[in-house]
Amino acid sequence: MERVMLTIPESLRQALDEAAKAATENRSEFVRRAVQERIERLRQASFERLLAEAYQRTNEDPSTDLRPTLGGQDAAAGRAWSWDD
Repeated sequence: MERVMLTIPESLRQALDEAAKAATENRSEFVRRAVQERIERLRQASFERLLAEAYQRTNEDPSTDLRPTLGGQDAAAGRAWSWDD
């Protein structure tokens, strides 16, 4: 693991310490989990946007060939998550 230094207001650091203690985690573990959760939410939002765009393209013309749209969904999923094999 790598160390990262960041600057936060004292009040936020105090809230962080209290939250980490309540979660029975140390400060670093709490921050790691919080950052990971935020990244996952951003990836999910990106995937949902790309998926909605693909469906919108299909809705604009019902005769649209779905294969490119489905390919767009596959591409969106690939950018949103890395699948475990």
